[in-house]
Amino acid sequence: MKRTDRQREMSVAGRLERLYHQERRLSAILRLVSDVNQVLLHSRSLEKLLENSCERITRHEDYCVAWVGLIDAEGERLRVAYQSDRCDISYLSEDFHVSLVPGDPVSAGPAGRSVLENRTVLVEDTQNDPDFIPWRERAKRSGIHSVLGLPLRASGDAQAFGCLLVYVDCPDGFSREEVNALQDVADSIGRAVHLSRETDLRLQAEQSIRDSELRFKQLIDALPNVAVQGYDQEHRVIYWNKSSEDLYGYSKEEATGRMVEDLIIPDAMREMASRGMDEWMAGGAPIPPGELELQGKDGKKVAVYSSHVMLGVEDGRPEMFCVDVDLGEQKRIQKQLQRLASFDLLTGLPNRVLLDQELQHRIKEADRFSHRMAILFIDIDNFKLINDSLGHEQGDELLRMVAARMGSRLREYEMLARFGGDEFVLVLPRVDETAEVEKVAEKIIDSFALPFMLDEREVFVTGSIGIALYPDDGKDKSALLKNADMAMYRAKEYGRNCRQFFKQSMNEELQHRQDLEDRLRQALQNEEFALHFQPQVDLQNGGIVSCEALLRWHSPGTGMVSPGEFLPVAEHSELINRIGEWVIGEACRQRREWRNQGIELRIDINLSGRQFFYYDVFSVIDSMLQQHGLAHADLGIELTEQVLIEAEDSTLSGLTRLHDKGMKISLDDFGTGYSSLGYLKRFPVDVLKIDREFVAGAPVDKNDRSITEAVVAMGHALGLEVLAEGVETADQELLMRELGCDLAQGYLFQKPAPAHSLLLPADGESAQRFLA
Repeated sequence: MKRTDRQREMSVAGRLERLYHQERRLSAILRLVSDVNQVLLHSRSLEKLLENSCERITRHEDYCVAWVGLIDAEGERLRVAYQSDRCDISYLSEDFHVSLVPGDPVSAGPAGRSVLENRTVLVEDTQNDPDFIPWRERAKRSGIHSVLGLPLRASGDAQAFGCLLVYVDCPDGFSREEVNALQDVADSIGRAVHLSRETDLRLQAEQSIRDSELRFKQLIDALPNVAVQGYDQEHRVIYWNKSSEDLYGYSKEEATGRMVEDLIIPDAMREMASRGMDEWMAGGAPIPPGELELQGKDGKKVAVYSSHVMLGVEDGRPEMFCVDVDLGEQKRIQKQLQRLASFDLLTGLPNRVLLDQELQHRIKEADRFSHRMAILFIDIDNFKLINDSLGHEQGDELLRMVAARMGSRLREYEMLARFGGDEFVLVLPRVDETAEVEKVAEKIIDSFALPFMLDEREVFVTGSIGIALYPDDGKDKSALLKNADMAMYRAKEYGRNCRQFFKQSMNEELQHRQDLEDRLRQALQNEEFALHFQPQVDLQNGGIVSCEALLRWHSPGTGMVSPGEFLPVAEHSELINRIGEWVIGEACRQRREWRNQGIELRIDINLSGRQFFYYDVFSVIDSMLQQHGLAHADLGIELTEQVLIEAEDSTLSGLTRLHDKGMKISLDDFGTGYSSLGYLKRFPVDVLKIDREFVAGAPVDKNDRSITEAVVAMGHALGLEVLAEGVETADQELLMRELGCDLAQGYLFQKPAPAHSLLLPADGESAQRFLA
């Protein structure tokens, strides 16, 4: 689906949602008009009339306070006759009063002005209206946002003898329709109050209600996109507006006089709907509003939000009006949104939400019928390299093609989902033999055998698959996914483009790693780490140009722990950042100590990818150098090719800044990764370090010698220095010099050692002793 289409659908959904809420709010106002009119009709005293009116107004979800004020005997102030206040912090406390003396500050609010000026007064924002200052803090505490003051009059042109105040606690305030409707309410209350002081309260109140009902009918007749129908006590249609014709398909002439049950009520709802109408018209409980599926003339379902109001007529016979908001378009959009929430937009596959539901269902099914199931966790090998080199658009296209090719090899009941990024999960719901799972896994691996065509360019990728079985490898979806993921990483360790079943030993290894991680945390607290240093020697004159700092851990319980054992564990947790920070600080401390002893020797430290991608290592380096009074040239950093492959622009800019300030940057283990000239061109690298594997084999293996020679030539062509790692014999050292290597380090010159044991030539002493 195109992004613009999805945005358009989301925009339509938003408009429908706003219309839906506006119409619901209008329906609530209409019900309020109806209910207050019923209060006025049936209240037997002025006290009950005002009390019930205020209480009914504050049932509206947005109206938090309503009160009626009447002019006192002296005519100088309003007294609160009746009130309804549902604010958490009461707004109408004992000291609340309103003056009617012109010029008095407490006469300038909506209550005083509505009486003195005999008009409707709207305060849209209580915190910014200058006339509302005396009540501003009170409104702020109670959460009042807008206030509407409505004069109470015997008639439209009479002088106000009181007011109705309505308060809103939502930022939307009052709409024009609400103001009009509430003025109708106030007019009805005003007439009722006036006539109650006279002798014919009942007749005049009924006329007021009839007037309000007439306005109500005029209002609903003009509503667009809202179907309104009226029914008498026999459920026969007496009112049918144009929107009802459009929604249900019956013309006004076809509908009028017929029973509503025969028009739009489905058979399954007929008895319940009929009983509900009879009970309400007989004085029972109102029909609650809600979503319904009614029926059109063509027999199709019509989804609506339906609410009802009851009006009385001149002869006292009740009439029911139904307000239906068409939900058809909204339901369609909801289905589309539900699909968007359940399916991956890029590949069209089920996403993690739908995968989660499928796994829960399949696990219950497998448990019920006592059979096994399998999930395959599939990861595309080296996808990030392709995504970065060809661009994200091509990467997205590759993901679509991979998903389509894998999906074409599956059976109907097997579910393939996109887990995220370049990871997919395949659910095999019923498995009798593991050989079946192996066969499916091989089909997936085979699907990567042929190249993918991206802009007429052949691209080859492979997949690594981890497999977990239910119930053998987990009793719930979380355990199965975790164990399949673990098996997938083991497949990558075994060379990629293969599949691995989960084994319990993997969990044991994980437990070992977790134990090791706990010990690493204690090692940081107990200062069990130390730095050893190995010189890097100039092969032309034998002088030491720098030292590489190597991390060592002496555990009191087990002795020396190999970096190859604990560093991968640190890499997979946040500990690498804390350990890395300690290494930077310790290297700077040692560099300062050597300078104080008159020894000028750069220290190179190793930085991992995680320190760049999830941690602000550049700020730590700057801070530590400044703390020890060192320059950037006093410290060097060594990176692996993988760091450069996965680096983002922020990493490049940070490395460039350090390099520009004089820091040497070395590329470690060059030749064992992708060795892309593109990365060497893009990043500020000073030194290429040839991996010890090639150095060891170069004297006896033509391929290793050729690779070493090529790296030296390439490095020099790019203006870089080349360092040979792991030089252990004189033959290796001699060959490295012959091939043109600039620098070397290894046991031939000196093993890594603590700073106090490091063999450093004194000033003036010949450096040739490092060239045995």
